[in-house]
Amino acid sequence: MKSKLLIEQTADKMIFEHETDDWIPCSERLPEEEGPYLLTAKTASGIRYVRMGLLYSDGKFGNHNSVIAWMPLPEPYKESED
Repeated sequence: MKSKLLIEQTADKMIFEHETDDWIPCSERLPEEEGPYLLTAKTASGIRYVRMGLLYSDGKFGNHNSVIAWMPLPEPYKESED
């Protein structure tokens, strides 16, 4: 039970830290193109978590029915050329 609480607190902290980012609620709109996206999903018990997933041509994120928000993937890290 203690680990479940820790996971829930960690997930809530991750979501809170990203709330000012470019998350787009699925209730507002879905991506226009198929491909990979960052997803915020919510379990039946209310735990929110972040994962990468694919949007398919049918407009669904695979078997991730619990997706509540999405955002484009960030650009990959680039090392400085110095």
